[in-house]
Amino acid sequence: GSGEKRRWVEEIPVGFDREASPILATSSGYLQAIDNDKLMKIAQSKDLLVRLKHRPGKFVVQGSELVRVWPGERVNKTLSQQLNEAFILGKQRTEQQDVEFCVNQLVEVAIRAISPAVNDPFTAIRCIDQLSAGLCRLAEREFPSPYRYDDDNNLRVIADPVTFAKLTDDAFNQIRQYSKPDVAVRIRMLEAIAV
Repeated sequence: GSGEKRRWVEEIPVGFDREASPILATSSGYLQAIDNDKLMKIAQSKDLLVRLKHRPGKFVVQGSELVRVWPGERVNKTLSQQLNEAFILGKQRTEQQDVEFCVNQLVEVAIRAISPAVNDPFTAIRCIDQLSAGLCRLAEREFPSPYRYDDDNNLRVIADPVTFAKLTDDAFNQIRQYSKPDVAVRIRMLEAIAV
């Protein structure tokens, strides 16, 4: 809630953005998973605050910023290597920690189904139904806070979380654009949004 937001704002060190040092990715690939326990142990043992720049599913380029670490003067080659090891990169996205990937797969099937070459509105409608069901399940859950605290209640990690609004946009925006000529698909999408 807003009380929690106020709490972390007070706990982020003044000058964090200016004084934190970047840790660069040592390889390229899709971020398949983050070892959150390892990340927390590193941050706690070194007395750090780590801000993640990516979430699972994003493509990370070697040499780009992976995280920002405060205090910046504690950054060295060993710490960089340890933090990189908490991020699992691969050639493909996976559904392990990447809910956006699952949404994008259904959207891709729906868009292909309503293309003029395929013209299969019923497959698109089934995809919309599954997207609607998944979003309804997510709406019932509380999304985890991006602010992660250690056992001593010290802020250690600030994640880059996906939001419900982002997932909803991902689920329906492209289908809305591509389904303009297909009334049945547009009606089902409106029904799904109304749920």
